[in-house]
Amino acid sequence: MREREGARGVTGFRDRFSPRGWYAAVVAVVVEGMPLVTAAHAPAVRHQVTHTIPVGNGPHAVAVDPDTRTVYVTNYLANTVSVIDAATGTVTCTLRVGSGPNGVAVDPAARAVYVTNGGDDTVGDDGTVSVIDEATMTVTRTIHVGFNPDGVAVDPAARTVYVANSLGNSVSVIDVAASTATATIPVGSNPDGVAVDPAAHTAYVPNFFGNSVSVISRCI
Repeated sequence: MREREGARGVTGFRDRFSPRGWYAAVVAVVVEGMPLVTAAHAPAVRHQVTHTIPVGNGPHAVAVDPDTRTVYVTNYLANTVSVIDAATGTVTCTLRVGSGPNGVAVDPAARAVYVTNGGDDTVGDDGTVSVIDEATMTVTRTIHVGFNPDGVAVDPAARTVYVANSLGNSVSVIDVAASTATATIPVGSNPDGVAVDPAAHTAYVPNFFGNSVSVISRCI
């Protein structure tokens, strides 16, 4: 894995390799409980940890398929994804993906999961995205994207996946049908995350060093 330059690189390295990240390879599950107080407009709701689920080494990101009640956790230091059955609170399988899996996003309509592998660009400037087929629970494709891919988000209606390439200062746009990155869009400095407004087909990308958010609109 390449460390990021400047303060962000130090922070990213410390976060991923701190004792908390190194040893606490668990997922805590928090659920809503009964109201404690009845307010005039809305009741106060109590939350509590009900499960602690052991997963792989260095759990980093998590995504949920609400239709199948399946949870996906990227294990950055183990190069794997833990698959959790939310109904039973148990890991049903562990899938090997690329090096240093960072982000994860679910496309419930296509029953596909997209995992960014930030460590796959140690040779050259291309990172990868592993595509998991939910029906078979296997990695079916590996898609090349930009340098140090991190955040990922899906626009299911447009059949498009957006990947923030944090050290490439760009966003890769993946065509789901073609299973390839069809565009690379320059954004600000050090884009880490991405979120999609599916109604407007718009992606929002925070640029850590740019102190800005890039807005990507789909041209029709």
